[in-house]
Amino acid sequence: MPFIWDAKERLLNLPGWHTHRKLIVIESDDWGSVRMPSGDVFDELNSHGIDLTSGDSLRYNRYDTLASKDDYEALFAVLRKHRDRRGNPAVFTALSLVANADFDRIRSNGFTSYCYEPVTRTFELYYPGANIFSYWKRGI
Repeated sequence: MPFIWDAKERLLNLPGWHTHRKLIVIESDDWGSVRMPSGDVFDELNSHGIDLTSGDSLRYNRYDTLASKDDYEALFAVLRKHRDRRGNPAVFTALSLVANADFDRIRSNGFTSYCYEPVTRTFELYYPGANIFSYWKRGI
């Protein structure tokens, strides 16, 4: 049965794009997400018995947070350093959120409805004056 499935997949993809080049694709999701605002919040939640470490969740809960100016600068430096045979820098696909939960509004309405804020507002709240969105645009 695996052979039949493989053959079907190959036939479905025949009209698609092809190359003989060797490519490495780097994709990262949830850019702009406020998963864990800080190490202090992680420790606080953990101290209240909230399980943040089972399975794969530790690596996401411990380190997945909103990228800072320094994070973007470090990423851009790595991408500029590595080039293809034509001298083009590496490309990184960052799949991004456009909004986050507006925690203050959710709390103020007694947790009865969901409210959101644009990711640009989240940047300003977490990194006031840093103009993080300009780094996004620079990356593009």
